[in-house]
Amino acid sequence: MALFVKKLPHEELPSSNDSPVLLLHGFCEDHSIWENMLSAFPGRTIYLADLPGFGKSNLKLPHPLSIDWVAEVIYHQVIEPEQIEPIVVGHSLGGYVALALAEKYGNSLSGLCLFHSTVFADSAEKKATRNKVIDYVNKSGVESFTTEFVPGLFHSLFRRKNPGIVQQVVDLAGRTRLDTLTAYTAAMRDRPERSQVLKMFKQPKLIIAGEKDGAVPLEQSLLMKEMVRSDQFVLLEETAHMGMYEKPEACKKALSSLV
Repeated sequence: MALFVKKLPHEELPSSNDSPVLLLHGFCEDHSIWENMLSAFPGRTIYLADLPGFGKSNLKLPHPLSIDWVAEVIYHQVIEPEQIEPIVVGHSLGGYVALALAEKYGNSLSGLCLFHSTVFADSAEKKATRNKVIDYVNKSGVESFTTEFVPGLFHSLFRRKNPGIVQQVVDLAGRTRLDTLTAYTAAMRDRPERSQVLKMFKQPKLIIAGEKDGAVPLEQSLLMKEMVRSDQFVLLEETAHMGMYEKPEACKKALSSLV
């Protein structure tokens, strides 16, 4: 069993300066959540990976699972064999993986974007919430959890106007394996803080944050703003955790600054 990676090659041979883009999805998602964002990278080869255990990456997960292990899989099954130095864009959980990649393989990356993600470790309160999620899912099942969890990732105004899109993401999340959901919940709970990784990363970097994001509170985003240049931070107003759906044009404009 191997990692599922969808490669969208540029029609023409890219120049040596055109770094490819590697897109890493978030928790209970797969590579399809990036569909709206692909046009932000004209002339670039794009790699869309399903993280281990999600989507078509039907991998057996270690116990305990760690974010660092996931980063190793991405490096050894995508970056190393393809001999690329990609710009890595990570949504939420994907951002945690991107930071782990930057910490160990920063010289192999040409850019880094935290897309509704954070450098900070879980607070004690957040850790307790993760533990409750694991208990709940083990008792009540994946679909019961994701039906409640996913709509809250969207701003209330967007939910009311776009119930079909929200349901599409709910359905996607509901296909997550039970062992995947619980293993990643524990891995996110136990991940380290990586503020210094972001501060020390020398290549182009970008933070895209949602003003109304319940998963990454505005206070955290504003702290991260101080770690980068002003032009490397984009705050999406009236947006929660799913900017690729909620504010696609603003997100594409921001992402284009990396390339």
